[in-house]
Amino acid sequence: MLLNAMKVEVVSVSFRDKEADAVVSIAPKEGGAGLKMNYALIAEGGKWVVKPGPAKPHGNAAAPTGELPAGHPPAPPQGEKPKGHP
Repeated sequence: MLLNAMKVEVVSVSFRDKEADAVVSIAPKEGGAGLKMNYALIAEGGKWVVKPGPAKPHGNAAAPTGELPAGHPPAPPQGEKPKGHP
């Protein structure tokens, strides 16, 4: 990822004593889909640092369940190709 091509913005921060939660938006400067990342922070040595812990690739969002969204057409069983596709 080229950082000079990305727009990084702090969306929100909520503070609790020596801890904080931050939401950061990362998107291409030229437009297009971006993502939001959640960070747990802790005050150490006069500065805020990312709190060590297990990675949360989906932030605080629920992990994928494998189920299709409501209204999505049914998918063929794993290993089969959809009808009409080579």
